[in-house]
Amino acid sequence: MQEWFKAFWLQDYSVRDYRKYFKPIISYLEGAWTLNKGLTESFASDRHHLDASSWFELQEKNRFSAYSGVKTRLENLAILPTTIMDVNETTGQATYAQWNYRILNYPLQDDLPLKYLQQVDDLAARVSRRWTRPEINEKRSARFRLYRGTEPTNYQLLDEIMYQIPGKDNVYSNLSQIMFGDDGMYHFGYPNSNVRLDTSRYHRWYKSARKDAMGINAVARCFNDDFCFVAQTTQPSIAPVEMEECKRTECQKAKNRFSYAIPLEIIYLTPLLTWNPYNLDVYQGLDIVNKNGRSGNDSNSGAYLGVDSNHYYLTPAEFFAGR
Repeated sequence: MQEWFKAFWLQDYSVRDYRKYFKPIISYLEGAWTLNKGLTESFASDRHHLDASSWFELQEKNRFSAYSGVKTRLENLAILPTTIMDVNETTGQATYAQWNYRILNYPLQDDLPLKYLQQVDDLAARVSRRWTRPEINEKRSARFRLYRGTEPTNYQLLDEIMYQIPGKDNVYSNLSQIMFGDDGMYHFGYPNSNVRLDTSRYHRWYKSARKDAMGINAVARCFNDDFCFVAQTTQPSIAPVEMEECKRTECQKAKNRFSYAIPLEIIYLTPLLTWNPYNLDVYQGLDIVNKNGRSGNDSNSGAYLGVDSNHYYLTPAEFFAGR
């Protein structure tokens, strides 16, 4: 196993093809304006939960915290705003939407060489701690940017990766959007041809067939935000926005829904999660491996009887020995 990790670290797959077992995935935050009336956890967490029974209670606790300057010790509050998405012209009834988010992972289609992860010199994190660039590179505070060194300025490797990720309509969707008199949105990664953009995939650029008044046909979805990506959806739980566009006597209505994504980190999966060289018993329950007062020491009476999710010790100490 050490040789597999050595091959991955050296990025040398000629002797051991680590690419089959060291799979890259991308972690990203996905947010949207939802129409859900009840407060629901958007994703599972081992550490936190929303400490409120309704959206109103959550907002009241946040309001009190902001007004008084008091924080919750367990940090189980989230600032999730509410907005008015629409007002009925006849009844005056407002349609409210609730912002919510979740953190997801998505597997990349291809291997991602480590050389494409270029360190960003974050002065705020580095200088305040008197770290050098090599020192912060080995810490959790290090930040990186995906860069191949050959791509154009706007459409980059990160765009290719995020375009693999579907929005709320999931992997088999294919949507298009036509607005403001254009005949459609086209893929920004094809500068010399008009390839229809699948707007159900996360993207931050699109290209129009005709240029604007400045002679430009490239449009950034999130304006000046470099790391905001957009995906169209048809999910009824996502709040829509409507618009009517009229040309002379002909009017056309549009009703679209969207979600947004921000990439967080690249994670490389390794074989260590399931590598069990000593064939230890793996239990689903949490009260078996430590029953009768077993604490995990090196005696016959104190050693764990196996492993579970709270005592997941599969990797032998010998793996970390040597160089």
